[in-house]
Amino acid sequence: MLFSLPMSGQTVAAGAQPTNRTIFTADNLPVLRGIDSETIDLIYLDPPFNTGKQWHAPIGSDAEGASFNDIWAWDDLAEAEGETLATSVKRQWLNALHIESPIRAVVETAESTAGEEMGAYLAFMAMRLVEMHRVLKPTGSIYLHCDPTASHYLKLLLDSLFGRQHFRNEIVWCYTGPGNVKRWFKRKHDTILFYVKSNDASFNADDLRLPYTAAFTPARGLHRTSPVDFRAAEKRHDLGKVPTDWWADGFLSNVSAWRSELTGYPTQKPLALLERIVTASSRPGDAVLDPFCGCATACVAAEKLGRRWIGIDVSELAVLLCDDRIQTMQNETGQTNFGIPYHDPVHRTDVPERTDSSALVGEMPIDLSLPKEAVKQRLYEQQSGICNGCERHFPPEFADLMDLDHIKPKSRGGLHTWPNVQLLCRTCNVRKGSGTMAQLRKRLSQDVA
Repeated sequence: MLFSLPMSGQTVAAGAQPTNRTIFTADNLPVLRGIDSETIDLIYLDPPFNTGKQWHAPIGSDAEGASFNDIWAWDDLAEAEGETLATSVKRQWLNALHIESPIRAVVETAESTAGEEMGAYLAFMAMRLVEMHRVLKPTGSIYLHCDPTASHYLKLLLDSLFGRQHFRNEIVWCYTGPGNVKRWFKRKHDTILFYVKSNDASFNADDLRLPYTAAFTPARGLHRTSPVDFRAAEKRHDLGKVPTDWWADGFLSNVSAWRSELTGYPTQKPLALLERIVTASSRPGDAVLDPFCGCATACVAAEKLGRRWIGIDVSELAVLLCDDRIQTMQNETGQTNFGIPYHDPVHRTDVPERTDSSALVGEMPIDLSLPKEAVKQRLYEQQSGICNGCERHFPPEFADLMDLDHIKPKSRGGLHTWPNVQLLCRTCNVRKGSGTMAQLRKRLSQDVA
């Protein structure tokens, strides 16, 4: 079973599958690759938007020290100073041959039309969305929070992964705030792309209903409802409607209405927004994942609504902010999750190791964070130091004379997965070239004859 409920201070074994109330401090790609397939009910992600900015939390705020880079490029110029985000993305993308061709086509088209920044950004997102699709249950849903900077490109990625038939909504989240522009209309909305894994995905419409007669008052961003209208609705046994895909009500739109929640974290979203999403597409006890958890609003909403949750973020501040916010909520409301008092989140910096059947048969791609030498060492041990071509044995001191080779060549669509890699001695590797193993073995047999 994916989730258990460890008590505070319980040690979790390195490589174990995530437990409830866990936050990983790590790049989310290797963590996602380590989570078992079809174990998550709901994913909400609020990733970088490709704004071209470096974001920092204000000095003196609860989130002081938090920052993230939202500048994208394939640039290798900084490689001499160590691998940067940009060079890491390029290396990962160029080696991610398991990425399906429609997704690669979206990234390449975006780069040719919108520039290398958009290409690098979408490559970063594509590799992670592939894993998110895998870990979702067949009944699962995903909500991707973005803005018009890249929403149309991200929708193409999601169409390629989930299928156009599984698109549910382009939710427009409207909000207020100052702005002084004279060359276009004020930009005061984000986009949330809602997809499901299959048509069996749950949607809890009855838990979302709003009064039909609610009237929006722009001055306060609140609603007023006539008691007479409510009485009429009761007589009709008609107690409200499911929200439309245009969200501009109450706490969701008026920043001053949820100012008390603010931690100073850049791009923080209101708790009410996440409560609506968690309520809509999960049920108590379900597993919620936020792979860009930041100040952990999705985790707080999941805790409040009795869901199990996992967060991933590159900053350790996510753990502290999440812990502080949930403890504050529980102290104010007495809220407990499954009747169990809140305990500190399980904080992990390791990567889980998959235990599901597809992982056991070795079908998953090779972890791209593994150095080439580590891959060769594993193959050397599996092959007992024997070349897969001529079957000559190479002692450990001569292991460097063996080359890493794709059984089905990359040029013919070979994937960078464990079943498709081997070690050949240098002579066999040269003879094989871009051909197949069958061709190499035929040449070797002819030599013997």
